[in-house]
Amino acid sequence: MRQAKILFFVMGCAPTAKDLEAATKLSAQVCFRNAKAVSIDETCLEGCDGVAGAVPANYKKTYPEAAEAIEKINASINKLTAAAEDEKPPKPTHDAAALEIADGLAKKLEKSKKEKTETTGADWKPNA
Repeated sequence: MRQAKILFFVMGCAPTAKDLEAATKLSAQVCFRNAKAVSIDETCLEGCDGVAGAVPANYKKTYPEAAEAIEKINASINKLTAAAEDEKPPKPTHDAAALEIADGLAKKLEKSKKEKTETTGADWKPNA
């Protein structure tokens, strides 16, 4: 599950203490951007789920506010979670015959190992 990506626009190169406080209240992935350095070309917008802070006009027109975007992402996560909880677990694909065959093979392997140990004896030395 992913968090909403929020572009938080600040007036300058770094966020102020007030900006940081507001950003920590958002339960999302927050990326700070300098509002003064944003291109006015609407074809060059950075992708995100929502915007906050001193949002430039071209971003404000294209993307929803942070709270709305976070609410939308959380609603889709809740919907997927509810759907997953409603699903029944898959039925086992094995059958009794296959289990019986596997059990028989395991017993033969165990018997073979036991016979090999008995025939080699305690006095056997490799490469002697």
